[in-house]
Amino acid sequence: MKNKTVAIPVLPEHLIVEQILPRLPVKSLIRFKSVSRNWLSIICSDDFQKLHLKISSSCQTQAIIHKSFFAFPSFLISFDKCNNVKECVELKDSYYPAFSLSKYCSGHPYSCNVVGSSNGLVCLYYDYSCFILWNPATNQSQKVNVPYRISNTFLGGVGFGYVSSIDDYRIGFMLGDNEHHNNPKVRVYVFSWRAQKWITMATVDDEFYCGGENSVVVDDTLYFPPVALPLRIGALNLVSGQVKLFPWDVFQYRTFQVSRMKGCLSLCDTSYSNKDGYKYVSNVWMLKQPDKWDSWEKLFSVRGDMYLHHFFETGKCLVSREEQLKLIDPYEIAPEQYEIGTTFCQGSRKGVEFPVIRQTWSYVESFISPFGAFTSSEDEDNSRERVESSNV
Repeated sequence: MKNKTVAIPVLPEHLIVEQILPRLPVKSLIRFKSVSRNWLSIICSDDFQKLHLKISSSCQTQAIIHKSFFAFPSFLISFDKCNNVKECVELKDSYYPAFSLSKYCSGHPYSCNVVGSSNGLVCLYYDYSCFILWNPATNQSQKVNVPYRISNTFLGGVGFGYVSSIDDYRIGFMLGDNEHHNNPKVRVYVFSWRAQKWITMATVDDEFYCGGENSVVVDDTLYFPPVALPLRIGALNLVSGQVKLFPWDVFQYRTFQVSRMKGCLSLCDTSYSNKDGYKYVSNVWMLKQPDKWDSWEKLFSVRGDMYLHHFFETGKCLVSREEQLKLIDPYEIAPEQYEIGTTFCQGSRKGVEFPVIRQTWSYVESFISPFGAFTSSEDEDNSRERVESSNV
């Protein structure tokens, strides 16, 4: 009997391009650029990279967590399908050797802090001297000098995010001048990723202080949580430069954090209480209508020995209990009904201790370049070692 030739099935090109490649990690796709000129063209195209970002954003399986004050953004954590910690990677071990902060700044490395994360771009703020826009997946980075420095300043607020109405990534930066004690000034600056320059937006005549580095962009506006009495939520419009302060008098809890959930501004207040045997009480609120400040609605509470660190766009929350982390969905199961999560060290190298988590940011992989919208791939490769300075 003659051997029959068995035809090997071949996947259609459109299935590979539309369903398989967009679901792969960025580092794998960078290697796949060498497969063929066709794949190089596809992976480098705007349509493909937008599709890849859309799929990555819908999964929401990664986050960057920051350790105690004045420390590197310490860990990149990823979650499995059961919302347990799948992998934990120390950023300084896996990314910083190539990133090399020392080529940008001469200060102490532990004075580097995360400002925000949006669509794969991470913004770092380095010791009052510069910002750094960084894509951890491609390990491309760009230095952005601060727009204004004087000897006696305080940080009125700083934040970073994507402004959808103008398709731009922007840094909002407010510096206060303490030299004029009777009439303090707060200068407002905005850096445009698309234009690659700072814009002087406004000067605020007020003892204005927002939530430092804890902020979130919703639509065109950068929001800061209350930090001192009287409790007020700060809002900086990243397009017009207008600054507003909104009262927050529902409750006066100890700590606040802002985030974006299901497209809306959300706020969490957390207090420590022994009432009814609870250790922590965290209430999550959502502003249902951006143009109506009285449309705040309480969504849910997290109580007991479970501490809420961050809530994501999808509605899921990152919580910890003792030395364990868990990603929970309060819309499916009440937080107190969740079993203890996986240990923090699962998937990480030995010897990593559970950190005091200071802040958490959502993170997704993308091809977004820190060099702006009009920089070609070739220009990016040539400028990786070039220090980019941007002044007003």
